[in-house]
Amino acid sequence: MPLALRLLKAYGDTAAAVGAGLALAWFTAASPLPFDAPEITAAAFELGASHAPGQSLHAFLGHFATWLPLGPVTWRLGLFSAALATLAACAAAGLTRRLLAWFDAAPSPARTAAPYAVAAATLLGPTLLRQALRVEVYSLALFVSLLAVRQLVEWAVAEHGLKHALRAAFLTGLLCALDLPQALGVACVAVPAVLLKGGPVTRRVRALGISIPAFLVGGAALAYLPARAHAGANMWGDPTSWAGFWNYVSGAAYDANGGVGVEGLDFAARVSTVALHVALASGIAPLAGMALFGAGILRLPESTRRFAVAVALAPLVALIPVGECAFDPSLPDHVAYLALGVTLLIVVGAVGFVLIPASGALRWLPFALVLGLGMNIPAFSEVRALPNADAPALETLAGAAVDGVPPRSLVVVASDFFCTSWLLAQAVDGARPDVAHLCSGLATEAWHWRSLGAHPVFSGNPIRGAGRTPTEQFTRGAIAQGIDHIPVLAEASETLGGHGAVAGPYLMLDAHGVPTRDAVWAESIAERLLAGDRWAWSSADVGDEDSGGGVLRATFVTRALRLASRARFKLALAALGRTLGWLPADQREVLAFEAERAIHPPAPPVRTPRAVFQTREDMVRYAAIMLDAIGAPDRAEALLERQASRGDALAYLQLAWLAFRSGDRARAEASLLTFGSVAPELKPEAAPLLAELGADDEGTATPGASDDNHRLP
Repeated sequence: MPLALRLLKAYGDTAAAVGAGLALAWFTAASPLPFDAPEITAAAFELGASHAPGQSLHAFLGHFATWLPLGPVTWRLGLFSAALATLAACAAAGLTRRLLAWFDAAPSPARTAAPYAVAAATLLGPTLLRQALRVEVYSLALFVSLLAVRQLVEWAVAEHGLKHALRAAFLTGLLCALDLPQALGVACVAVPAVLLKGGPVTRRVRALGISIPAFLVGGAALAYLPARAHAGANMWGDPTSWAGFWNYVSGAAYDANGGVGVEGLDFAARVSTVALHVALASGIAPLAGMALFGAGILRLPESTRRFAVAVALAPLVALIPVGECAFDPSLPDHVAYLALGVTLLIVVGAVGFVLIPASGALRWLPFALVLGLGMNIPAFSEVRALPNADAPALETLAGAAVDGVPPRSLVVVASDFFCTSWLLAQAVDGARPDVAHLCSGLATEAWHWRSLGAHPVFSGNPIRGAGRTPTEQFTRGAIAQGIDHIPVLAEASETLGGHGAVAGPYLMLDAHGVPTRDAVWAESIAERLLAGDRWAWSSADVGDEDSGGGVLRATFVTRALRLASRARFKLALAALGRTLGWLPADQREVLAFEAERAIHPPAPPVRTPRAVFQTREDMVRYAAIMLDAIGAPDRAEALLERQASRGDALAYLQLAWLAFRSGDRARAEASLLTFGSVAPELKPEAAPLLAELGADDEGTATPGASDDNHRLP
């Protein structure tokens, strides 16, 4: 054996794991990120629980990671995610070795390289890499899932193997306290393993029966939830009663408060969406390898054929729970649900390549195919985003949101990022204990109101006010309780707060809707931070595949619209300009426009379909809308035409809206025709404008007559 292969065999695993772990640690995010990262950080820090179903296993294990004296708590838990992702890749490599040994693959460079290729494809793939660089539960979930699948393999190939069945059941129970889709995926993998395992049926039935107690013991980790809730730890819900516990662990408590997903898709559409994203996440090589593995099953001896069928089915059945849910590939959580199925697909694909009978001139073909599997093309986009995993600008925004409010105030927040930023600041940093913060999306939950009980103005009991919906009623109730006694700031829509002064990302509300302050509270720390030119808010994509940039853009859009509604057009355009630093300087200069009043109401904004946050292209369209509304249509058109030349087809639709609002029907129709020819797949986005044009034909609508939420004075 060549020296290089001997060294690789002796020290390759350790060197690869250490190198991968150090590389991930270097790029791990230390700042608060969007989605669930701040909430999960707070849960681990204080031994609490995040949103339903709680992820109690991650909170318990992650709590020990917070003891490491290594920088911010967010970075310590980010290192925890990176270490677990590395272990998950090692587990995938170990599973590959075990399968190759079982199928008695001949020694070859392909067999030696296959585990490393699988580890690389797993770690750098879209389903794991993003989770490895931020605080999340999915690195741990994949690691535990692969351990459970490994035990299923050991049970399936052993003559008895009862201990392996018990271990697999126990690990699956632990997964129920971590990530239910992954737990269901392991259970689905177990079905063909049980059905196709050789030996007497009674032996398999007995193994299943004995495994049930092991599963329940693993699931007993969920008992952590009521114990910590009784101790006063923060958690999204109240699992101290049987009904509350069931609502928590089943996820009903989360779904009732804005669970996310794709609604209205039939089963076939969901399956096709999942299948397409699996192909994008794994690449062509694993799919080809799995096809070769399936084709080679007939060449295997009868004694191994049944097990080979179970192995071939494992990646497919592991994806069944994902196909049953409302899968949305724009959400990182949903992409992470694919991790087990995609990883098993990579493993089986590598085994399929190694088992190719090749000799003579083709003897290096399996090695080349395995190498191609490890160099997963879809992973390149993820790897390019590594340097932008962190988001210091978000840390500044979170600091402004927390530190920029007056003492003993009530802050009503609406977005996930601001809600979790307050949770992180108060639970982890011990900041601003004098402030009561109410998340409007949780205003109907009694357990959330109890967190307001520490403030002298609130008793901790819900207060109902006027409003159309229960959420609006209880949010208004909190505002009415505090408005005459303490400062009240709101991030939410102005329909919940009325008049007030703009203060960074908030409105400083006035008592009884009577404006007693200036349009802008210039003394606010948050206002000075968000208005200052020294912060490069938009120099590049910001954090976690630019989801951090999406949070910043959403904040500045709200700020710009509020300033514009108070006739502060220069400040409003400057707020939009904070997010357009990526544009060429000559295009940013068009925003330097002075106006004293709006000429007409703004056109409806054309937003990127299915985008979770505001995109960079959305911000250009918002800027054009504002320029047009305040009397600079030529600047607006120039901005949109340059945007269209960069490939943004929706810029043509926005141009059509501007033309329609100005009364130029012919130009509006011409822009619509261009839009339809350039992007026929986006034609449904033009339906509102087509309806306006049709109504105008009948004499029932005029340009500017439709109502929207973006009025200017």
